[in-house]
Amino acid sequence: MHKISSTRAARFLEDVAFGKQALGGDIRTEKYKQPRPATLVPVAAGCAVLLLVYVSVYPIHGWRVALGADTPVYVWWTRISADLGLRASLLSPRPGTMAPLAALTSLLRQPSSALIASTTIVMAIALALATGTLLEEAFGRDSYAYFVTVVATGAFCFILIGGYVSTLAFGCLFVAGLAVTAHGLDAVDSAFPFLASGLLFGVAGSAHPIFGVLECVLIALAAVWLVRAPTPRIGGGPTRPATLVLGSVAGGAALTLALLAATGWITRTHVDTSADAILRRLEPQMLLHAFRTRLVGALISARFFLAVAAASCGALAWTNYREPRKTRTGGLGSRFGSAVIVVWLSVIAAGIVGLELGVRIPAQRLVNFALPLPLVTGAAVLAIRQSARRGWRQAAAPLGIVVAVASSYFAWHAWDRHRPSTPAVATVEAADTGRAFASTPSGTSLIVVTDSKDKPAQWAATVSNLLRQSVPPQRVAEVHVYLGRPANLIASRPTLTGHAVHDAVSTDLWRAVRATEPTALPVVLRALDPSSYASFAPRRGTRMIAPGVISPAGRTAFLTDRAFTSGPLWSSWLPVWLTPALLLGLAAVGWAWVRLALPRATARTAISLAPAFGLGTLAVAAIVLDAAGLRMSGIGKWVAVFAVIVGPLIALGLHRYRDAIGVGAA
Repeated sequence: MHKISSTRAARFLEDVAFGKQALGGDIRTEKYKQPRPATLVPVAAGCAVLLLVYVSVYPIHGWRVALGADTPVYVWWTRISADLGLRASLLSPRPGTMAPLAALTSLLRQPSSALIASTTIVMAIALALATGTLLEEAFGRDSYAYFVTVVATGAFCFILIGGYVSTLAFGCLFVAGLAVTAHGLDAVDSAFPFLASGLLFGVAGSAHPIFGVLECVLIALAAVWLVRAPTPRIGGGPTRPATLVLGSVAGGAALTLALLAATGWITRTHVDTSADAILRRLEPQMLLHAFRTRLVGALISARFFLAVAAASCGALAWTNYREPRKTRTGGLGSRFGSAVIVVWLSVIAAGIVGLELGVRIPAQRLVNFALPLPLVTGAAVLAIRQSARRGWRQAAAPLGIVVAVASSYFAWHAWDRHRPSTPAVATVEAADTGRAFASTPSGTSLIVVTDSKDKPAQWAATVSNLLRQSVPPQRVAEVHVYLGRPANLIASRPTLTGHAVHDAVSTDLWRAVRATEPTALPVVLRALDPSSYASFAPRRGTRMIAPGVISPAGRTAFLTDRAFTSGPLWSSWLPVWLTPALLLGLAAVGWAWVRLALPRATARTAISLAPAFGLGTLAVAAIVLDAAGLRMSGIGKWVAVFAVIVGPLIALGLHRYRDAIGVGAA
């Protein structure tokens, strides 16, 4: 452990007492202390603001289905994960996301779509708290700067909350790992922080393997900035900071590969779940055009945060120019945090340039995940708060509050304009269709007839996922979409309109329909295609198999008459209590793990990282148990919860026992 001079310790205590912590100059000499209420106010306030922004729209508009076009995908992925296991061939290889969702859905017994909607908001809040912690661990502690960073990051996540579940799961784990790494670099008497960050990096990579590659590249490049940094001592010998960081990310990469291998990620059956998957198979230029169009939309959506970040960069440059050099210090955590911001923004810029040059890079996803923007905003508030000029310090607090309020309003206004990808009645009709389809013989396919001239690939993916979430998990692969008119399906031909994208998508989907058409059950849902339903319903022999669902004659003899109810809809008030309950539950699970991994962490750091630790440890436990054959729909969920709660408590108890009897004492 470093020897700290009395002069430096006195300066540190003075800075803490007057709220003037030097940038990156955090010195941890005491173990964890019980939190003071004042230190937790920014945490509670940030969570309350973000909960109000994202949860309030459900009761205000009376939404009884989840917002977000990708939510149905995660609903049927979650059902398959819980019932058939994470090795099911139809699943996307994202065990770090699907394992905790399967465990929570089976444990709480709430509607899958409602739980996924609430969990998505919880992940966004966990990501915001982790980003605020990264700011404090890297650059210095300040309640106002922390609060602004949390609110600005959570507000920026309005782009991701609309169905980007895997991206948010990756984000909260990845940023938490960065915060833990920054903490470890400034408290380098223990290897525990780097082991914990490696765990978080590994689970993050398994939550979204594509972003996992970005994770390794980003951290490896950031570690270059630490090559010539002072060498601390761990375990009695010198250890280079760059080696610690690279070892952490290397361990995370190994864990990612192990988790993916445990879930059989190599043997997967391809199923189209998005418009990108359909366009990628058809024509590269169509996908390139779609990426460029979405990039423009992403930049427009992020315009407020881009403007605030640009102004923040100006404020940082001004304070660095005006402030005397002797008033600023920088530690290893500060150097690492600065490197992460610069490298991250450089990767985003490179992705945009590459897309414009014709490389099929989904740069819009990089823009949607541009977390350095709110982080730079928080750093600017922190720099002004730490200024030697009294007037600047006094102006920082109201300026930060204005930024937080403006970010919250912008996010709420944008989120309030979101609408369900399909109407609620379509969810009811899809559920009725799924129950009817469950009574058909094995080998029968379900063909949903619908049409759309606007964004046909996206509409086909939306409809197919809506029906897949309604059929039995083992029959998901038997759902197909016919893009066109019912008369053309009866005539056994695709529907061609002269529109290039529509005709290409219609022809491609027709190939799969044609292979199953003789033994399939074609249906038309009124909520998905009112015109086709109106023209098809009066035909002689057409059978109504459920309210708002019809099928042609000769294909429904195996169906039984039954009553249908609107089961899939849930109360619009359900997310109001389910979301904070999930947040508190994950924080309670992760609290002991944070104390075990970061014994010198402050109360605010521990509480802020607890939800991410809870999510990560639950994911690892669920993946290991699923690989052992314990399904989350059965006893596996109880064993997973027991393991993540009891495990750290036993470890902490053993540690205290060893301290009490003097084992390992010098």
